[in-house]
Amino acid sequence: MRRLVLAVALVALPITSFAQDADKAEKADPEIEAAKGVLKQYLDTLVKAAEGKKPKPADVVKKLAAARKFIHPKTLELIASQEKKNLVNNGLAVWVHAKDDYWLLEYTMEEARRTAAGAIVIEAKEKNWRVAEGGEDGDPEPTSYLLGKSGGKWLVIDKRRNETFSNDGIKAGYKEYFEAAKKEPAPETPAPDAKAPDAKAKPSDAKEAPKAK
Repeated sequence: MRRLVLAVALVALPITSFAQDADKAEKADPEIEAAKGVLKQYLDTLVKAAEGKKPKPADVVKKLAAARKFIHPKTLELIASQEKKNLVNNGLAVWVHAKDDYWLLEYTMEEARRTAAGAIVIEAKEKNWRVAEGGEDGDPEPTSYLLGKSGGKWLVIDKRRNETFSNDGIKAGYKEYFEAAKKEPAPETPAPDAKAPDAKAKPSDAKEAPKAK
């Protein structure tokens, strides 16, 4: 009898596991999936910009201009300001870094999560080509991307290497990047039950309706 029960349990286990996986798939967050899709397009654009044998930095820089359409307008403003000062340190200014520092060779996307202000953080691992060294990274580098909406579309706001974004950090550092959440209309208060007219009320107490001209 014990062997029979054990056999039934072993047979049922894969079915249960499959059902749980299917349940998780059904509960996939559509907003997270949309944000991941945008980040994938962005990263694919970076990788394609450096395709070919021994690409020249100048050529890669030109192609990386296409990545701008995936970047939040506030971030583009910040990068433009940094470019004027010749002090660009924003990680999304890939067309600047590719001149003499690095560009993306390959990547893998990992977990994604909702964070403060409706933003989404997506973790990734990246391998870069180092321009000065003339070689690629030995190990993939942990990278975090912050995405938010602008004009109803998901866009990349910022990037961090070897660290991630915290809820408090997002609230404090990116207040102006996020669209204000639409307030749901307040539920209508049901009208009170109409009271029966006071039998003692005098005709003169009632206001006369305006006469049509």
